[in-house]
Amino acid sequence: MDRLDKFERVEFVEYMPDPTEYEWGVLYISIPFGLAICLCPDGSGYPAVMPLKPRDPQGWDYEEENGKVTLSPSIATNCPNGGHFYIKKNKIVWV
Repeated sequence: MDRLDKFERVEFVEYMPDPTEYEWGVLYISIPFGLAICLCPDGSGYPAVMPLKPRDPQGWDYEEENGKVTLSPSIATNCPNGGHFYIKKNKIVWV
């Protein structure tokens, strides 16, 4: 898989799907559980999990506007391809 430059869609869910059901190019957001999860957009296929503030004080700030999601600060994953990126209005900005 190639690196993504944006998420094709954002799914707002109560419960996260089973990891075997994660779709490439989809960012899952669970407000009740304070989580954002996606397959790492670096192309490795590994899950990237971002706990959200305020549920996790060490987590990511979350903003949503018209279905477009921004998370900050940047996301540095432990994925094999070394994913490090920002999510700004569903776009992936590589560092």
